[in-house]
Amino acid sequence: EGCESDIVRITRNTNTEKDGQVTLLHEVESAQERVNEQEYHLGRLESIMSIVEETHAKASSAESLSLDKLASVFEELRTTYKAEWALYRLSSLAGPLLVPPMRKFLSNWEPLSDPKGPAGAMKA
Repeated sequence: EGCESDIVRITRNTNTEKDGQVTLLHEVESAQERVNEQEYHLGRLESIMSIVEETHAKASSAESLSLDKLASVFEELRTTYKAEWALYRLSSLAGPLLVPPMRKFLSNWEPLSDPKGPAGAMKA
């Protein structure tokens, strides 16, 4: 009887250990999924930051950006990164980035001789 109870106890302990291992494996899988998801989102944010920093550097430099190029950058952000566009309100970056190219674009405009001059650019 003593041996039989030892066998039952050892079997119970073995089963408990196996259940614990299964639980730990599920937790590891779940944690790895979360890590993968975080890496994915981090990669997207790094891409967005790269685009924004490059655009800011070009907009602030002497060469400046054309309004068309700036519009294409924001179109790329809006279409490629839809969730981040809404979540981080990336559209609010347009104002500060738009000032230098708009200033350059409007510097040659003669409003009295060409009142509708920049109208086409304003549609974008």
